[in-house]
Amino acid sequence: MITFNTIILKARTSAFYLWLLNSVSARTIPFNKPHQLRITSLAQHRILVTGKYTRLNKNHLNSIHACLLATLCEYCTGFLLITNFDSSQYRLILKTLKMDYVYQAKSNVYAMFEITDNYINSIKTELKTKGVTETTCEIKIVDESQNHICTGYITWQIKDWSKVKTKV
Repeated sequence: MITFNTIILKARTSAFYLWLLNSVSARTIPFNKPHQLRITSLAQHRILVTGKYTRLNKNHLNSIHACLLATLCEYCTGFLLITNFDSSQYRLILKTLKMDYVYQAKSNVYAMFEITDNYINSIKTELKTKGVTETTCEIKIVDESQNHICTGYITWQIKDWSKVKTKV
């Protein structure tokens, strides 16, 4: 049986597995399915996600809705972070989301997020000592003409599952 982690690893080099990853993600994250968010490029430390300029994604001004842009930032950063941490050992949860909107998007939009080994290692070091950390990811969204549409600031809490409390 093929696992989700195997699909992710193979999606980095295979167009078929990238398509499969997008298909599986649309089914397992049903909130995102109608928005047609697509991972168009995936590497260990970089991800590019496309948001389509479709009727369902438009607001009353006929541009891409602000909530779709925020979702795109959350999806892009969260996906890359969780693929660099063992989800059986660590829980990733959204803490805050701040958006700065600059320009109306009237075409497809692209969010690229990139991290480094040093960034991952500093988070892992803090997780080993404290069991919990927070990291704020800054991500810029551009349209097809490379217009700066918005910047998202997404703060994620990463916590060792042994430190997670689900009851008061």
